[in-house]
Amino acid sequence: MKLNNVDQNDLLDFLENQCQYNDEQLQIIQEYKNNPTSNELLTWFAQNSIFNQILSRALLNEDFHRIFLFHSFLTQLHSQLQQNQPTSSITIYRSQIISNNEMKLLKNNINQFISLNSSFFGVADRTKALDTLNTVSPSGDMQHVLFEIDADSTIASTKPFAHIGPSAILIMTAPIFHLKSITTDAAKQISIVKMSLCTDADYQSFYRSISVEMNQTGDQSTLRTLARIFWKMNRIDLATFYYKRFIKQLPANDPLLRVIYDDLGLMYLDQKEYEKSVQWFRKSVEAKKQNSSPSKDTSIGK
Repeated sequence: MKLNNVDQNDLLDFLENQCQYNDEQLQIIQEYKNNPTSNELLTWFAQNSIFNQILSRALLNEDFHRIFLFHSFLTQLHSQLQQNQPTSSITIYRSQIISNNEMKLLKNNINQFISLNSSFFGVADRTKALDTLNTVSPSGDMQHVLFEIDADSTIASTKPFAHIGPSAILIMTAPIFHLKSITTDAAKQISIVKMSLCTDADYQSFYRSISVEMNQTGDQSTLRTLARIFWKMNRIDLATFYYKRFIKQLPANDPLLRVIYDDLGLMYLDQKEYEKSVQWFRKSVEAKKQNSSPSKDTSIGK
């Protein structure tokens, strides 16, 4: 997706409003505004900056509007992780306290793919990860878990990962893992969850339906593709939002407007909202008339 100044400015305005009394966070936003391709991006993200806080919240709540505004930031984050990615396979460790219900869900998905609606931070030192667990005692229905993730950059470049400090490692936002096994270390009273970061082939399979959709639209616009995906998901509110956002970005005489109007007409027809459907089809007809001009006779008289 191409970087869009309108979306970028909307994001920065929102972030500034969220931390208007926090000078440290405002300074980070200003530095990013001055240089969105800065090599400090990984550092800012790792330091629990406003970027990390708001994006994590948006992913957790499936706030697609907010996630969309982050696309420029995520593009740069992806690029910098790729540039700093290890050239060999590594094991990433993450200690966590989870509920018994969450553990049950994990056990039900052994040998399956699981996705996380968040950024994934871990460490390269297993002992350090275990030491972190020892500082907190689980209570009630909670338990200690150590995640061990095998990550190989030679076959898993879709979600790049890189060291962002002496031992800290960041995997690109919303990774997908293959859950291989869950064992119990009775002596340490912890569960060991072994996973591997999905390969590029796994991702291709996982997102095949989206790729098909992009091919069907001819990749004329990522916004149109996004709208059509939400339409297929029956998220009509989000589909309408992105169709209308696309309309605002097109010139008044752009022939693609008619295509978008037709999409909206068909979408509402599919929803049996006939009045809205007719309104959009009428706009399509009007757009066709405006873009059609009488042919001019340029022949030379004989």
